[in-house]
Amino acid sequence: MLPRLGWCQRWQATRMELVMSDLQTRFSFTNSVLELEDAGYDSMGFCIEDSEICCLECDTPHPVTAVRVGGMIRYENATGEGHVFALACPACAAKGLLFAGPEILAGGAGDVVTALASRARQAR
Repeated sequence: MLPRLGWCQRWQATRMELVMSDLQTRFSFTNSVLELEDAGYDSMGFCIEDSEICCLECDTPHPVTAVRVGGMIRYENATGEGHVFALACPACAAKGLLFAGPEILAGGAGDVVTALASRARQAR
C-alpha cells in the first residue's frame, strides 16, 4: 500500500514536475533554435558546398575561416550527432543558421563541421 501524501507533499511534487517541465522546454532543441532566430539569425540560412559555406541570401560561397560563427548547438538523436551553427555572411551581413546533421558528416563535409565547431568553441 502506498502512503498518502499530504497537501504540502503533493504541492511540492507538482511544483517539481512543473520545474522539470519548464527546464526541459527551455533547453529543448526547438527552443534553442528559436532563441537563435530571436537573436537575429533569421535569414534563409547557409549550406555546405564543396567544402565551403554558401550564404543562401546572396548565393556567395566562402571559406570556413571567412564566415563569422556566433554560436553552436550540439545535439544527439537516434541517427547520430548533429550541430546547428549561427553564422554571419561576410559579403551581405545576413545572419542565419546552418543545420549540420549526421547525414552531412557522413556525406563528406565532416572537416567543415569540425572547423566550424572549433571556431564556435574559440568564440566563447
